[in-house]
Amino acid sequence: MRLFVAAYPPPSFAAELQALLGRVELPDHRPTPADQVHLTLFFVGERQPRELDDVVDTVAAACRGISSFRLRPVLLTALPARGPKRTVVVECDRPAPLVELHRRLVHRLAREPRVHSERDFLPHCTIARFPGAGADCTLAEPLQLGDFEVGAVCVMSSDLAPTGATHRERARVELGA
Repeated sequence: MRLFVAAYPPPSFAAELQALLGRVELPDHRPTPADQVHLTLFFVGERQPRELDDVVDTVAAACRGISSFRLRPVLLTALPARGPKRTVVVECDRPAPLVELHRRLVHRLAREPRVHSERDFLPHCTIARFPGAGADCTLAEPLQLGDFEVGAVCVMSSDLAPTGATHRERARVELGA
């Protein structure tokens, strides 16, 4: 089972992020379905189904004492920073509760925590993907959007297929509990 921990914007906000694709000229791309627009807090990776309960308990423990927080989109860009671009993303700011939650998830779930640097954590929502080996695309548009509240995180599974990934919520953990 391929697992990740994510925060999801409200559906109306995800649609607003998707609408940003119409503001820019892009090479051939595949928009992310609006219901799959999310911010990955931590990619857990491949785990056995029997490990799911432990992962959920660990995520719940990491969330204890962290209150809900607001995320603000700040930049429309393409990633990775170097080489052919594979995704169009909306970068978000880094409020302290988000950074702390990411730190806790890395500490508790990463098989090699030293590999995951807090400096390397780039909060973003993927809104499109480029096919194949990627695209030559320069994109860096500052954004003046509102923000959205993150009141819960989800433990998700992801099944990969040639047509894209299918995400399934496995557990939802409320913040501030």
